[in-house]
Amino acid sequence: MTSRMLIVLMFALLILVGCNNETEVESVDVDRLEKEQVKKVIELRGIGLEEIDLSSPLEEDVSVTPYSFQISETEDNLFIYVFDSVEERKEDISDSLGHGVEVNGRKYHPFTAKNVALIYEADDDTDGDQYILMTTKLDTIRRFMMDIG
Repeated sequence: MTSRMLIVLMFALLILVGCNNETEVESVDVDRLEKEQVKKVIELRGIGLEEIDLSSPLEEDVSVTPYSFQISETEDNLFIYVFDSVEERKEDISDSLGHGVEVNGRKYHPFTAKNVALIYEADDDTDGDQYILMTTKLDTIRRFMMDIG
């Protein structure tokens, strides 16, 4: 009985020592996101992005130039706006943009979190399987923004 207890205590001690090992972790400012962080996480969630050159779909002036991407498997576009701070983002792009903002006949789905705003431009002619794919990608992006927000 004593030997079993000794083995259990040794095993518990080994686990505690292993859990207490400090490893050097790169410091990340969780209050400020960068384009590459956002892009990488979106791609890790199964959405392929190809950087393209498009102008901002927003009619009002925004203090930053968005990064624009075409989403693989669809003709949809994603715009990533990265601001220096949450306050700056809120000045330019409100949290209350709502869903399905329409500009010049095109439908845009805005998402905001921290210092980042994403605008998903859906193809007007999306139907059937492409519509399901588009809504799945939209939901993935919405969940990502909720997770980091």
